[in-house]
Amino acid sequence: MTALSGKFDIYRAEELRATLKEAEDRRIKTIDFSDVSFVDAASLGCLAGWKARMADMEVRLVGVRPHIARLFRIVGFDSLFSISEQLPDDPHYSFV
Repeated sequence: MTALSGKFDIYRAEELRATLKEAEDRRIKTIDFSDVSFVDAASLGCLAGWKARMADMEVRLVGVRPHIARLFRIVGFDSLFSISEQLPDDPHYSFV
């Protein structure tokens, strides 16, 4: 699992893109959003592009705050990703 934190806006889009590329290279399929407080259109574009490259895999966004989960549903991400406001309880998950 890869954990993100903070606000993801256009100024951090390149950082998000790099983080998602690293997750893609390592075949990580779960992203922890529990410490993310904001995402903008640039961030949504990064996530959509990442999912397109990971098309053959189920990708999970976990720990998503309610206001971000609502945004994800509005833009249709719930048809691309498995989205949960909860974090997995499995002790085998590790953070990068």
